[in-house]
Parts: sequence; structure tokens; C-alpha cells
Amino acid sequence: MAVALLGLRSGSKGIANKNIKPLHGKPLFYWVLSTIFKSSFFSSVVVSSDSSIYLDLVRTYFPQSILRLRPPSIATDESSEYEYILDAVNWCEVNSLYSLDDPIFCRFHATSPFQTCDDIERTIMKLRNHPIADSSVLLRPSPIHPEKTVLIRSVNSIDVAVGAIGMNCQSVTPTNRQQLQTYYVRSNIICFRRSTIDTGTLTGEVCLPVVTRSRCHVDIDDELDFKFAEFLMSSPIDFLSAFTNL
Repeated sequence: MAVALLGLRSGSKGIANKNIKPLHGKPLFYWVLSTIFKSSFFSSVVVSSDSSIYLDLVRTYFPQSILRLRPPSIATDESSEYEYILDAVNWCEVNSLYSLDDPIFCRFHATSPFQTCDDIERTIMKLRNHPIADSSVLLRPSPIHPEKTVLIRSVNSIDVAVGAIGMNCQSVTPTNRQQLQTYYVRSNIICFRRSTIDTGTLTGEVCLPVVTRSRCHVDIDDELDFKFAEFLMSSPIDFLSAFTNL
């Protein structure tokens, strides 16, 4: 059995209290936690936050969650995700939340409300079935191809547009979509072994790719993302059932 880790930082700069902002009548964190608890792969679900108010709200909806209030030293604006995960992993060890020598942990984000049980189970099984791997990561095709992105550089005191891949003006020239290689972005599930965290990263040297089969993804970052997610959940088509019960 694996251990699920969900971080709920309270200091969002773009949207105040983003992780508890209501989405379809529930706090944002509710949706990914609901899917985590539907999965049969976790022996423990640990929620880490710098806010006791957030943790109390989690307890209201998911009393079976294991709650970790982060130490102030890793609850600053400069604190990294790795720091809270290392703290949570060590805390799980001290409190005997797992019995295996090298268990699997899975890191989630509340900002991915359409994560599915299929996403979770395939990402865990990919790592479990490859003993030499350090981690596995859920991916989805990138909505913006890197060869379509452009940087602005100063050349001889003149701002010019250069392609992000070729780093020259010629590479700004469009390429037919059919000729482009497929690129991927992380889809907010990373599974890793206990030993991997000791490398100073979540992924180590061998990270296995798992491409999501879901076509519905919203990464909540601003108010427009909230509106789009609300639209999907309120649609006459039952997106909520379609994308959480795969």
C-alpha cells in the first residue's frame, strides 16, 4: 500500500485562500481528496498545511485524513515543495504510518480537481512494477508546443523575437503541427520511493512516464480556471462522473 501526500499552502498570492476556495459547492481540496479516498491503493492519506484552519476544514470533510501542521521554518513564502514533502515523509516514519522498508509515496495538488482513480492507479503500478525506477510521473500532452513559444532577446540593443527551441529569429517560422514531436507536461501526480527523497529530489535518476487517458484537465491557477472548472462540473454532460470514475 502507498501513502498519499497532499499539500495545502495558505499563502496563495494569485487567489487568496485558493486551496479552500469553493468549487461546485465544496472547497477546492475536496475534489482531489475525494478521488484519493476512492482509490484502493493508499494505507494512509496525509494532508500537510501551514494553516490549522485549513486542516480543521479538511477534518470536517475527511475525518479519516492524517493531518500534519508544518513547522514554521518550512512555512514561509520561500519554502519549497520538497521541504514540506521531506517533513511529511519523516513525520510518517516517526509515527509508524507505514511498515515497508521502502514504501511508495504519491504527491498530489489540490489544484487538479479532475484527477482520476485511473490516473492514480496506473502511476503507482508503473513504479511498483519496475523495481529499478526511482519514481513515476503522470503526464499529459502539452497544450502549447515548445516550438511555438517565443522569447524576446536584446541583440545589438534591439529587442528581437527568437524561437524558444532554436534561440534564433529563423526558428520563429511556424512548423506544421503534424511534423512536431509530442511534448508533455506534468499532470500533478508524482509517485516516488522512500529512498528517492534522500536524493534531494522527488524523482531521482529514473523517472517513468505515465500518460493520462483522461481528456479533461484543469490546473487551477486563476479565476478563469475556477470558472472553467465550474462550467464543466455544472454541464448537462456529467463530467464529474465521467472523469472521476474511470
